[in-house]
Amino acid sequence: PPDLDRLDDAARAQDREAVRQIAHTLKGAASVAGLREVSTALAAVQRNARSTEWLVLARDVAAVRRAFDMVIPVVRERLAHVARNDLAAARA
Repeated sequence: PPDLDRLDDAARAQDREAVRQIAHTLKGAASVAGLREVSTALAAVQRNARSTEWLVLARDVAAVRRAFDMVIPVVRERLAHVARNDLAAARA
């Protein structure tokens, strides 16, 4: 997703404020979507963006990507399930 790419880019550029802001925005979206693991990883990035060494912050950003990559297949399957149910209900 573009916002995760922006987070990676900001971390590579060592732009702490951009990292913090992007993490904050993504954390809110992840929370609304019920993606707890992603939201928790983003909270760590947001919290650590101001004071943590870049190596640690890069590790935190990588953890966000891993958490997101783990939940995407689950979200896709749930959406497919809902779509199948909606289609079946429409045909009934």
